[in-house]
Amino acid sequence: MTDRASPLPGQPSAVAVPWVSVVKIWWLMTWRATLGSILTGAIVGVIVGVIGLISGWPASTRTIVTLSLGAIIGVAWHVVAVRMALDKRYSDFHLTIAPLP
Repeated sequence: MTDRASPLPGQPSAVAVPWVSVVKIWWLMTWRATLGSILTGAIVGVIVGVIGLISGWPASTRTIVTLSLGAIIGVAWHVVAVRMALDKRYSDFHLTIAPLP
């Protein structure tokens, strides 16, 4: 077992992550996840509401279906927001995924 704080010979040393970078990544994920969830939730809610009204579903069924789909889509959208944060080139850095030695 090796100490991850000390890189192996020939391996690049790890860079300490400054808090300003952490806040930039967090903010990007937070606002995109929140806005995307609100927008997709509203769209799905309207679609399910219209389909439910046309189909004659009771209000409780429309509510359960809307909340269930909203939860699933909200979680999926949060994963998309994380992917966006990983792909983004920030003004002073970008994230790189590299295998461990």
